[in-house]
This record gives sequence, C-alpha cells and structure tokens, in this order.
Amino acid sequence: MHQQGIVQQRSERGALRISQVGFGGFRIEASVPSHKEALRQAIRGGINLIDTCAIYANGQSERCIGEVVAELIEEEVLTRDDVLIVSKVGQLQDELYARFVPQEDPSQWPAELVVLQEGTYGLCIHPEFIAGQITESLERLNLGHVDAYLLHNPENYLLWSKLQGTPREDAQAEVYRRIDLAFRHLEAEVAQGRIKSYGISSNTLHAAADAYEFLSLERLVQIAEGISPQHSFSMVQLPMNIVESGGITEKNHPGERSAIQYAKSKGFTVVVNRPFDAYYENLWLRLTDVDAVTGESASEVMRRVDSLNDLEEELIEALPFALAERKKLSLGIVLQQYWLNYSSFILWDQVWSSFYAPLFDEILTSIRSQEAPDAGEWAKRYEREAQTVFAAIGEHYRDLDHKRIGRIKGAVAGVKQEWAETDTLTQTVIRALRSTEGVDCVLVGMRKDAYVRDVLSELQRPLTSSATDEEWVRLQEAMRSALIQ
Repeated sequence: MHQQGIVQQRSERGALRISQVGFGGFRIEASVPSHKEALRQAIRGGINLIDTCAIYANGQSERCIGEVVAELIEEEVLTRDDVLIVSKVGQLQDELYARFVPQEDPSQWPAELVVLQEGTYGLCIHPEFIAGQITESLERLNLGHVDAYLLHNPENYLLWSKLQGTPREDAQAEVYRRIDLAFRHLEAEVAQGRIKSYGISSNTLHAAADAYEFLSLERLVQIAEGISPQHSFSMVQLPMNIVESGGITEKNHPGERSAIQYAKSKGFTVVVNRPFDAYYENLWLRLTDVDAVTGESASEVMRRVDSLNDLEEELIEALPFALAERKKLSLGIVLQQYWLNYSSFILWDQVWSSFYAPLFDEILTSIRSQEAPDAGEWAKRYEREAQTVFAAIGEHYRDLDHKRIGRIKGAVAGVKQEWAETDTLTQTVIRALRSTEGVDCVLVGMRKDAYVRDVLSELQRPLTSSATDEEWVRLQEAMRSALIQ
C-alpha cells in the first residue's frame, strides 16, 4: 500500500502501524460513489485506520467500507492486515431502534436496554445484544473479524440515571457492572476470533473526576485486569480539538495525569474524534475556514423579522383561514423570540432544517390552499419575505463565525506558531492534535475527495516539535478569551 510520505505512529499494543489520521465513516454510504471514491483515495494515500459503527447511516457505512476494502484487496493495493477496522456497539437509533424497541411491547426489548429518548434513542451493552451486533457488522463489512470493537458511549447510562435522580454512587456502580459484563463477553469474542481487540469510545473520559457522568479509565483497566491479566482491552476513543482540550489538560487520573496520559502509560491506542466540532458553553462551532460575508446587524435582522410577523397578521385578516390554520401563522413570532439564541451558523442551520423550514412549508401550503382569488399572490409574497429573513439570519451567523474563526487562528498562532503554518484551519487542528504525545490517531470525516486531499497534504508535512502540556493549557486560556468576545 502506498504511504506517500505519511509519518505513522505505532501503538504499543498492536503490530499495525497506525496512520496519524483515521477515516471517520459517520455519514458514508455504499450507494454514494463519491463516498467510496474518497475512502479509496484515503487508503491509497496511507490512511489505514477506518472507523465506523452499526448505526452510521443505518449500517450503510459498514457496507461501504466492506465493499471498498474488498475491491482494493482484489486489486492487490492492500492486504487485509494493512488496515485496522474499528466498529462500535451500544447505541440504538433510527432503524436499529425501531427494530429492537417496539413501543407497545417492552418485554421484547434487549436485556438491560435503556431508552434515552422515547421513540428515537436507546443504549444497550448487554452480551446478548453485543453478540448479535457483531454478527451483523461482520456480515455488512464482509469480513472475518473486526480489529477493534468499542463500547459506544456507555456513559449515557449515567446521564440517564442522573435524570432519574439516582444517587451518583449507585449509578456509577451499575454502569461499571454493565461494562464488566460487556468486557467479559468481548474477551470471549476475541477468543473466537470475531474481534481482535476491544475498547471504549466515550465523551466523558476527560470530564472532571467528581462529575456525575465521569467514566474512569483507571476503573475500566481494573475491570479488564480482573477478567484476565492478558486482556485485550486496548483502544480508547475520546473527543478533543483546539477548543476542547480536556483530554490532555484535565488531570482526572492517578498521578495528576489526564485521560490521554493515563492511557499512554497503559500502552493503549488513543484515537481522538470530533476534531472540528467544538462545544464551548452554549456555543457549537465548526472549526473550519469561513469566508467573509457582509452580514446584517442584529437590529437590521430584527426589523426583517418584525416585517414578517406583520405580514402574517395581514394574511390572517386578508384570507379566510380556519381557526386552526390561523394558529400556524406563527413563524414571525417564534423567530422574534428565538432567532438570536443560536450563537453559530451550524446551530442555526440545524434548527432551521429541523424546525423552521418544515413550519415555513406548512404555512406556505396553507396559504395556497385558501379559497381566495389572490391566495397565490399572497403565497408568493410570503415566500419572498420568509426566504429573505432566513438568508439574513444565516448571513448574520456566518459573519459571527468568520470573526470567531479569525480570533481562534490568532489564539493558536500566539501559542504555537508551527500549528498556524498551514493552508487551512482543518490542517491546523490536525497538526495540533497529531503533535500531541499520547495521541495515536485523529478521526476525520472525509466524504469528499477534497477533504482527503486536505488531510493528506497536512500529513505529508513533517512536525518539528511535539505539543507540550503547557502549550495546551495556554491554548485553553487563549480560546476562552477568543470565544467570549
């Protein structure tokens, strides 16, 4: 397999040299040619850790990976041993949730399943469920084994328990009991050869040690060692980026070590995920370059929103709406109350697509259906007004993001100039993470060929120094200042 100059790191617990960036399969599908081509290019470029999960695209992510790997093996571009396939188990969403959680018959649920969100989202790491999920993953991947099989966010049990009012000590005892059962089964799966190793993907390994939802890697190691001194617990996955640096700065493990430092001391393969999606207080920010835009001020956008609300009041007077239909004409009122609450474009865009766009379509349909000769003209006017408001709000948040990204870049350059000497912000993020001691691999979603080229371009550049704890602490402080402006 061609490496194209990529410097690779090696995990102490495995013979395979792991590329510093892994291919994240979150939203790839076998039916989309560009997704398959992006994966081919990544593998040909030397990226050999491929991460997926049963719930990603309802299993289509695993199918996509299986098909591409099979094609490249047939073409003799690589052998099965050249790639490390990672999959995960535990979360039930979409089709998997609908299949296992019939709403009217809880007796048919998998053992120890917890419904985290009624109708949409569940958690289960019971051995019986794991066994079935491994079988299905192997079928979709068309492989004889998965290299690393991870429990997927088991700490969500703690978040659920907190909502139930369960005392923290009781919830912690129960989650570790469940993990112990899961680890015992995963050891048996290793013995059978269906998986080569196992691990955990968690969003709270880097939480404060006294946090209700904190999951202790030390405790997980004790569980694995209690099962077997030669256990196969060997991979840890956790979020980290230039805004959220708790994986290295939060000293929540013995010896004043962070989760990543503790994992390194135990010889684990450490994979960091979510490098470009940053959460800070109520801010959700995408760590990518944002083009400059001429966004309107908040007061100008509000005037547009007020005008939309006035138009809806005119519509109620002008057209013969039934009482129920009149109540639907509330887009302007809702925007008046909430449009300033979204803080970033990615958050606004998500709420727009899931709530505002459907409400807008419903209102537009209602206007067009009115038995009035000028209903069509009212609909056109309303559509123009609403689309103008949506565009103004979007541009407002893009402008805010552009300014924030500029401050973030300045903060990075002020802490470590080498990190900032890149072509793109995504490369900056990757450079900071891959230069951090203890981080073996950074997971990046690469559904497009352009994303692959961006990553490979960065990996072909040598690093001249490693990131220190002190630099990450300084960056943490600099980010706090950059984001609160």
